[in-house]
Amino acid sequence: MTYPSTKFLQAQSKVMVLAAIAAAALCLHASLTWLLVSTLGWGLVGAAVALDVSWWFIAVAQFAFVVAGSCGEAWSGLSWRAFHDLWKFVKMSLASAMMMCMETWYVFALTLFAGYLEDAEISIDAFSICVNVLGWSGMVAYGLNIATSVRVSNELGRGQPGRSRLAVVVSGVSSLLTGLLFTIILVTCRKQYPAIFSSNEQVQKVVEELTPLLGISIVFSNVQYTLQGVAIGAGWQVRVAYLSVGCYFLFGVPFGTLMAYLFEMGLKGLWCGMMIGLCMHIGLLLWIICIANWNKECYKAGERLKQWSEEDKLAKPNLS
Repeated sequence: MTYPSTKFLQAQSKVMVLAAIAAAALCLHASLTWLLVSTLGWGLVGAAVALDVSWWFIAVAQFAFVVAGSCGEAWSGLSWRAFHDLWKFVKMSLASAMMMCMETWYVFALTLFAGYLEDAEISIDAFSICVNVLGWSGMVAYGLNIATSVRVSNELGRGQPGRSRLAVVVSGVSSLLTGLLFTIILVTCRKQYPAIFSSNEQVQKVVEELTPLLGISIVFSNVQYTLQGVAIGAGWQVRVAYLSVGCYFLFGVPFGTLMAYLFEMGLKGLWCGMMIGLCMHIGLLLWIICIANWNKECYKAGERLKQWSEEDKLAKPNLS
C-alpha cells in the first residue's frame, strides 16, 4: 500500500509531505521499539510489532493525505476506470520489479560465491560490509533516481523535450559528484571506518584493501541509479529489465567467478566481476538515452495524456 501512494505524491511534487510522514514514523518506530523491546522485554517479537505498526502508519497517513483532497484535480476519487487497460500496467510493473530483483539477486549471488572462497567467514564479512556501505551511499542515489524519473516523465508529459534532456544532464552530473564525494571520504578514512563494522583485524584489513574498488563502484552505482531514473520516467522499464539480466548474469557473475577462482583473485575478483556487469549496464543505458528521439517520446506521452483525457470526459462520475 505504501509504494503506490508514495509514487503518486512524488508525481505531484509533495515531497515535503512524504518527508514529514517519514519523520513522524521514525519517531513512532523508535518509541515503540524502546517500549516493546527494552521496557516490556518482548525481544524480536517486539521489534517486529514496532516495524509493522510503523509501516502501517506510513501507508495510512499517505493514503489519508491523498483522499483528503490535498492533491486537487490529480485525485478525483475511486473509479472502476483504474482497471481499464490493466495489462499495460501489469507489464510495466513486472518489468520494474525485474529491474529491482536483478540488482538484489546480483549482489546475493556474488555473496553466495564469496562463501566458497578460502577463509569464507572473513570473505563474507568483508563483502557484506562493502555491500552495506554501497547500499548506504545508494540511498542518496535512489533519491536522485526518484527525482529524475518524476522530472523526466513530467517534462515529457508537458511536451518539453529540451527540458527532459536538461533534467538528464543535471541529475547525471549531480549523481557523479555525489559519488565522487563519498569515494573521497571512504578512501581518506579507509584505515578507520572498517572498525565501525567489525573488531576482527583480518576483516578490517580486507575491507581496507577493497576500499578503492568500493569507491569506484559507488561512483558507477550512483550514475546507474540516475540513468535508471531516466528510463523509468520515459517508460523503458521492459528494455532495461532485459539489459539487467544480460549484463549482470551473463557477464557480471561469470566474469566474477572466473577471476575469483580461475585467476585466484579472491574477493577482489568477485568485486571486479560485479563492476564489469555494472559498467556494461551503464554503457548500454547511456547508449539508449543518447540515441533516443526525445521529440518522439514527448509525442507518445502527449498521445497517452490525450487518450486518458478523452476517456475522462466519456466516463461516469466517481464511485459513490
